[in-house]
Amino acid sequence: MAQTLGRLMADGGEPIVALAGRNRSRAERAARFISGPGGPGGSIQIVEYSELPRLATRVLIAVSDQAIEPVAEALAAAGMRSGAALHTCG
Repeated sequence: MAQTLGRLMADGGEPIVALAGRNRSRAERAARFISGPGGPGGSIQIVEYSELPRLATRVLIAVSDQAIEPVAEALAAAGMRSGAALHTCG
C-alpha cells in the first residue's frame, strides 16, 4: 500500500524526500519502486522515524494500526509540531 501510494504521489509531481521503516533493505527497495524506472532513486533518503520532522512537513505513515502509536510517539519526540501526518494501512 505505502509503495503504491508513494509511487502515485511521485508520478503526480509530489516530492518524496525521505522514507523510514523498521527494515532498511525493505525501505531501500520501496524507495527504488517509488522512484520508478529511470527515476531519481538515490534522491529518496532512507532515515529513522525521528529524522522525518526535520525533512518534511507532510508525512504518510503506512503501518498497521498496532504500530501507529510508537511511530506517532517517535515523530512527536523528534519535534513534529506542525504539518500533516496521514495514517493508512493495508
